[in-house]
Amino acid sequence: MKRLLLVSTSLMWVGWSLGCSTAKHGVLGDLPDPVFATRAAVAPVVVPAIEPRRERPRNAWRVPRGWMPPSGVSSRWTCIVVHHSASSSGGAEAFDRHHRNVRKWSELGYHFVIGNGTDTADGEIEVGSRWNKQKHGAHCKTANNHYNNHGVGICLVGNLNHHPPTRSQMDSLARLVNFLMRECGIGLNGLHTHGGVTRRTECPGARFSLAALKSRLRTEVTAVSHPR
Repeated sequence: MKRLLLVSTSLMWVGWSLGCSTAKHGVLGDLPDPVFATRAAVAPVVVPAIEPRRERPRNAWRVPRGWMPPSGVSSRWTCIVVHHSASSSGGAEAFDRHHRNVRKWSELGYHFVIGNGTDTADGEIEVGSRWNKQKHGAHCKTANNHYNNHGVGICLVGNLNHHPPTRSQMDSLARLVNFLMRECGIGLNGLHTHGGVTRRTECPGARFSLAALKSRLRTEVTAVSHPR
């Protein structure tokens, strides 16, 4: 009986060994490695080339709305005259009222007003009705009225005898003058101050430096092709 049990156990051991051998080296052993098969079936990923970012030229900028008149820029403009308001506050609306009610002019005498943070934001450029109409100014009277007829008037809000213009005002002034010089073909010799023209006023104030503005513009103006 013991002999039969030993034989039976031996036969079972042999069968189990053969089964393991078949699973390892037989039909199942001939299948490819599942992981390898999966990797082989995946197509290589093609990463599209990324085009380098195209930077805009440093001197490229859009003309703000309102700076370009509906009818275009007239050929009448040959110079630019800078003023200050000689007041601590103000803006185009307040100056327009004063010019109409006190000076008895038809409208604001300047073409542009640059705020100091009181009535309008610091450095904000307001476009006057005369610029929209391309109409002569009422800001710099001389014997022949040349600077009213042919000069673009820009007023910085503030009393620049007491303090210099703000940094934002000077940044806006430089940008506006840059635009006017390019559009009107005006060179640096055509940039003036009110007092520099008439010799009868301190406008635009002792703390305003025309030389500093011109020095800045020499490096920033790049498209003045027809200086006068």
